[in-house]
Amino acid sequence: MDSRAIYIGKKKSMRSLKITEDTDQKLETLKLLALKKYKLRMTKGTLVRYALRALAEKMELMLDPDKPANVES
Repeated sequence: MDSRAIYIGKKKSMRSLKITEDTDQKLETLKLLALKKYKLRMTKGTLVRYALRALAEKMELMLDPDKPANVES
């Protein structure tokens, strides 16, 4: 199984995340969909950051369902 690394964060606080080739292909697909549907150019690191942020918000809602969702405008 081939392992790759993507980098998440700004220049001062870079983090490396090892991913499999299958995950890399899925991230490439998501990048292409974001570009085609929403005209957004993203890196794989940005996609992972957004996914982790959404997961954290979802977990917070599961722990405290009475708390309103954090909606960014």
